[in-house]
Amino acid sequence: FAPATSFGFSATQTLTVSDILARVRERWLLAATCVVLGVVGSIGYTLTAPTSYVASASVVVQPVIAEQFGSVNLSSVINMLTESQVARSSAVATAAGEKLNLSPDVVRDALTVDSPQDTQVLNLHFAAGTPDGAAAGAQTVAESYLAYREGSAQADADRRLASITAQIETVTQRIGQGGQTSAYQETLRSLLTDQRELTSIKATAGGRVITSAVPPLARSAPRPVVDVAIGLAGGGIVGLVLSVPRPLVRVHWHGSSYYFSKWQ
Repeated sequence: FAPATSFGFSATQTLTVSDILARVRERWLLAATCVVLGVVGSIGYTLTAPTSYVASASVVVQPVIAEQFGSVNLSSVINMLTESQVARSSAVATAAGEKLNLSPDVVRDALTVDSPQDTQVLNLHFAAGTPDGAAAGAQTVAESYLAYREGSAQADADRRLASITAQIETVTQRIGQGGQTSAYQETLRSLLTDQRELTSIKATAGGRVITSAVPPLARSAPRPVVDVAIGLAGGGIVGLVLSVPRPLVRVHWHGSSYYFSKWQ
């Protein structure tokens, strides 16, 4: 087998559009087979893939508690990436699954969450086999997320309120005993302020549903027109990739012998 360079041409050539079309015409059967296989595969997918519908619900997330007693700020910045993970957490999936009669794993697999940039909005998308099931799933997950978030904040507020209440009782006793009255009264005022702030936060909702889920009018998968178009395009690309490259030499058989020539 003679090396390609012995034929006097380079292995690297710049192909023009006419070169590509000519090569495809030479191997039209290969290109056509790839296209047919792509279309047949996409049709097979549309006929066998389970029907899926996706519904969406949107919630606005509100801050409900601060880290420090004396610096409660309801307008503090919320980490929406963290909130997205909370919405997809096993705790939320378990709560939603109990209402939907689904396992937490099924709920998490059916759920996708996104948040528009520079907003405090979470979009919850739920996939199911029926339009009503998709809408019920999205709405239930949204409500379960808000309930979990509010419950967690209230539990934290209750813990802090219990600590502050105990401190208030202690300081009040000290004031009653007449020791360092001025200092204790200042401490008591600060504790009472913290108590009011936490009580207010405890009554604050962690967010609200701003867009309720409704049954989708069209299925999300399979989509025959789109899927067949993808199969057609994919088959065409594969056919093109396989048809354009060709060996640097041709092998000619003549009787019991063979010889080589370069491609033209």
